[in-house]
This record gives sequence, structure tokens and C-alpha cells, in this order.
Amino acid sequence: IQEAVVVMFKRILKVEGLLVMATDDAPYAQWMQAIMAKHREFSLILENRENIYERPKGWFVTRYEQKAIARN
Repeated sequence: IQEAVVVMFKRILKVEGLLVMATDDAPYAQWMQAIMAKHREFSLILENRENIYERPKGWFVTRYEQKAIARN
């Protein structure tokens, strides 16, 4: 995610809007966290999870994730 995209999200998301981001690439996840931490308008919501790596309740599994799970 780039700074310009975050600025766009700040402009178009409604108050109390929800931005959900996911990746299977750990360095990219760290990058997203670092970028989003610079923008106080956004906050991390863990919803009864202990960390960001735990799947949220009701999270859908994409076909790409299904393929990765099947490989491992």
C-alpha cells in the first residue's frame, strides 16, 4: 500500500467505515502496518484476537489461500 492510496481511503471512507487489508507475505504485512501507523485516522481492530496473524471470525478463504493451504 502506498501513502497516496491511504490518503484516498481517508477521503472516501465514511466515518466508522472499515478498511480490511490482508496478505500472505510477511514483509508486505509489516510494510502495511508501518504505513497505516502513520495515519492516526485509522486504528487497528483485533476483534477478540490476540494478534494480527489470527484469522478474524467469519473470515472468508479465497481460492488462492485454499491453494496455498493445500500445498502445505
